[in-house]
Amino acid sequence: MILQIINTMAFIEILVLISAVTGIILVLKDKKLNGLSKVLWIFLVLTFNFIGVACFLGYKFLARRQHPTDQ
Repeated sequence: MILQIINTMAFIEILVLISAVTGIILVLKDKKLNGLSKVLWIFLVLTFNFIGVACFLGYKFLARRQHPTDQ
């Protein structure tokens, strides 16, 4: 059961990474934004992505620590 949840979480994390890369590409291709705005948007996208990755890794670590036989 725990492994199914972790696999689902990994799939969601992959979707988040794909959307972050897509967002970065769209921000870089936008002609209306100036340089500072592009940097700010990329910083925000990467910050939220890193928070998501950290939450996923923390959840995976805690799940493994609570159930060491389910690997």
